[in-house]
Amino acid sequence: MGAPVGRVGQFMSDQYTFDGDFQDLWKRVRDELESRLPRAKHTAFVRPLALEARGGDAVALKGSQFVIVGLKKHGIAPLVKELFDQCAGREISIEFLSVPVERAVPAAPPPVARAITEVRTPPETFEGFVVGSSNELAFHAARRVAREPGAGPYNPLFIYGPSGLGKTHLLRAIQNEVGRLHPTLVVRYMTAQEFSEEFIHSLQSSRINQFRSRIRSANVWLLDDIQFIEKRGKTTEELYHSFNQLHQEGRQIVLAADRPPHALSALEERLRSRFEGGLLAEVLPPDTETRKRILEAKAEVEAVPCPPDMLEWIAVNGPTNVRSLIGAFNRVIAFASMLDGRIDIDLARSVLDGQFGGGVESPRVSGEQILDACCRHFDVSRGALLGSSRIRSLVRARHVAMFLMREVAGESFAGIGHRFNRHHSSVLHAAEKVRSQLESDEDLANDIQQIRRELGSD
Repeated sequence: MGAPVGRVGQFMSDQYTFDGDFQDLWKRVRDELESRLPRAKHTAFVRPLALEARGGDAVALKGSQFVIVGLKKHGIAPLVKELFDQCAGREISIEFLSVPVERAVPAAPPPVARAITEVRTPPETFEGFVVGSSNELAFHAARRVAREPGAGPYNPLFIYGPSGLGKTHLLRAIQNEVGRLHPTLVVRYMTAQEFSEEFIHSLQSSRINQFRSRIRSANVWLLDDIQFIEKRGKTTEELYHSFNQLHQEGRQIVLAADRPPHALSALEERLRSRFEGGLLAEVLPPDTETRKRILEAKAEVEAVPCPPDMLEWIAVNGPTNVRSLIGAFNRVIAFASMLDGRIDIDLARSVLDGQFGGGVESPRVSGEQILDACCRHFDVSRGALLGSSRIRSLVRARHVAMFLMREVAGESFAGIGHRFNRHHSSVLHAAEKVRSQLESDEDLANDIQQIRRELGSD
């Protein structure tokens, strides 16, 4: 894998003279590699490398066996050597050195399995997060917070959605990005469970002042799984005061939970109202196209050749939960390693069929299907349903459609609002109104049941 001549000439044209600072030289080489390599390969095989100067014009680049093998397998090692020599203006001796990873690895696993078991989990980054319509707002808000912590309207930032969709990834990405961009800032990540346990331990050991100092000295405080702190009197009281002090001092707060603040009914109203004082960003199950891109990124990082039709089949038929989706992919690869190494759509079907409760998940009903079903059921046109008429029967049909698009299709309030040309708060109000009337309005319940039956989602 040779470097393009014009590119190297441009790279070497700036006024740089190598003075023996190998760390500076390595930084320049890394930057150049980042501009030339696909993002996944740079993340997997370049970013984990550590440089060690050996004296004279010799260095060692250290990484796990997976990283070092990948450098050579993908033709990256010769490019690294070429860029070192070009940048230094003379030949640099480079040794690519494999170092043990800090966890047990099964002895002599089959080749395909080794690609999965030997890789060290990379740090969560924004580059490693696959963005789609289901998580776009949360992603951009998290990245804005990392770049400008405490500034703008995103304080606090409250990210919510079901488990396994990437909320923790975003919090960790903020942590890593702030550390990179603002190295003097104090960043603390913890789960609500850890907050509770550390608080209780500090009380029991008479170290409450130290606990409070550690929490409240943070410039950026990331608190995950906030739903687990419900119904804990003293702990929620401590959380309330810590939140208030940090917020009043302009420190950045980011919270994550499996549901929005108003649905955390066991928390005190004063806490819920404070959580809602910044930006609420929802993370929903990814659509089929996003799931496919997640699988493609996983296959590229793991350096496992997977046919596109197999990845598409898993994306369409597999789970919408990202964590379970990756688990399904790993299961297929593991089975391939135990058989003949063949990876194709037939293997995926045979391995995954029946894994998820008697069969792979059915594809999610789309918002378009729901709109069509509501138009048929209420005998209205698409234009009328999406329009602004306040005729009672049309308002009822419109609210039912919004409710079903949220509950069945899993669309965000903002996305539904865009379809109907309404603010997301209006959609939220409509969905909550339908939900509150279901038990007392038998006709409404029957309408929704019949539509769901037609959609095959009852």
